Amino acid sequence: MDASLKAIRRRLKQARRAVAIVGFPIGRYGLQDKVSAFLASADFQYVTTGMSKAMLPESGPLFLGMYNGEFSPSVSAYVQKCDIVVDL
Repeated sequence: MDASLKAIRRRLKQARRAVAIVGFPIGRYGLQDKVSAFLASADFQYVTTGMSKAMLPESGPLFLGMYNGEFSPSVSAYVQKCDIVVDL
């Protein structure tokens, strides 16, 4: 597991553009506070899905919007141009 975490950290540091997609399991397992703290401390931009809308703060520079395919063209375009997409 240490090798996996090191590889993930290395890839994140090398990425020109990374984003986290926050899905409904975060709320289901009560991880909103932990994920929100992680994203803030890592200065990691994120999007939510339709089922995870309003689960995390939707104000501030880290929140990019709701990711909903063709119904969110600017958010989808951003995500598609990312080097790394972390699906939470």
